[in-house]
Amino acid sequence: MKNEITTTTSPFQSLESFETAQRMARVLTSSDLFPERYRGDDNLGNALIALDMAQRMNMNPLAVCQHLYIVHGQPAWSAQFMIAMFNQSKQFGPIHYEMNDDNTACRALSTDLSTGKELRGPQVTMEMAEAEGWTGKRGSKWKTMPEHMLRLRSATFLIRSTAPELAMGLQTVEEVRDIIDITPAQEAEEGLAGVIGADTLPESNLTADMLSEAEEAGRRG
Repeated sequence: MKNEITTTTSPFQSLESFETAQRMARVLTSSDLFPERYRGDDNLGNALIALDMAQRMNMNPLAVCQHLYIVHGQPAWSAQFMIAMFNQSKQFGPIHYEMNDDNTACRALSTDLSTGKELRGPQVTMEMAEAEGWTGKRGSKWKTMPEHMLRLRSATFLIRSTAPELAMGLQTVEEVRDIIDITPAQEAEEGLAGVIGADTLPESNLTADMLSEAEEAGRRG
């Protein structure tokens, strides 16, 4: 699977390409293998946008759709997917982590393979998480899985500062959940698509190797 961002024909570039993409999207949205949030004619628009993202990223549409979520009305990637994309980009070495002695601060590191230069992302600390209000969000994993969240956020910061093109301008599910305030009433109104969390993200068979590599790199760090 290629991970370089390439220039391709967008479904929205011409009427002909749009009609072709629409036919492709209808086939995908009728498949039981496609994520439920993209199935059916009501979600055809979402499927078209996801298909456009897949073409721009030169990736399989199913792989993209299984890791592209709508969180509180915003499209977002899972952090694990972004880490896997970075690790398999062939531009950078696998991400590893530098934790402090009491595991309350983490920095993500990598290597620029073309120059051999070490890449050091910003340090993320529990003090920062508390100051930003991330720990106080409804259902926050910062309270129950702080070390895991430190690793995900520090990796996200590293990727955004060194290879922002991999994210295509989108934030991660975890970032959106931490930034946006939502009341229980809003949560009930939005339903599952609006409040889906990182702990419920399914692993795609098409990207299982990518996710395994990302997790292994994390353990080595």
